[in-house]
Amino acid sequence: MTTETFLTVRINDRCQPIDRGDYEDPLDDALIEKKLGEVTGGGTQLGEDGVIEYCELEVLIKGDLDEAKQLIKETLENNGLPKGSKILGHGNDEDMPIGNHDVMAVHFDNVGLPDSVYDDYDINDVLDEIESLLSGKGRRNSHAIIKDESVVYYGGESFSIMKAAIEDYFQNQPLCENGRITQAA
Repeated sequence: MTTETFLTVRINDRCQPIDRGDYEDPLDDALIEKKLGEVTGGGTQLGEDGVIEYCELEVLIKGDLDEAKQLIKETLENNGLPKGSKILGHGNDEDMPIGNHDVMAVHFDNVGLPDSVYDDYDINDVLDEIESLLSGKGRRNSHAIIKDESVVYYGGESFSIMKAAIEDYFQNQPLCENGRITQAA
């Protein structure tokens, strides 16, 4: 008889619920293929300020727990899992740290720039250029609007490499004035 166990995977990503599928779908496919279980659901945790803090996946394990945990780790890390993620402890087990990617947060001022800047420049062009500069170094994960700014999150192997790739452009782009680049994971 196969023992069934539920696990929770906490993902250190401020991704929108629809973007959670970037983690959920490959993990579900891998678990089903190896006959180790399936993803049964997920959720997004909001902070008091209404900003996403993290997301979680609920996983039903049908088989060897250690083998399933290793598959979860490998599958999610192959899909750019942010550092600071973990498989939450079950019973007497401790949390299992997972994640191998840094996260860079690029903050844009939504209200403090002259109207002419918002009129003359398109944020989509800025995001396209950032993605071009990050080619092979990082990729866009998600975004959020936090108070008076928009934040776009990029995942990659190294925050410092991602930041260096866009810093000159960021410092000289009018829509990036009053913005900042921070490490989120």
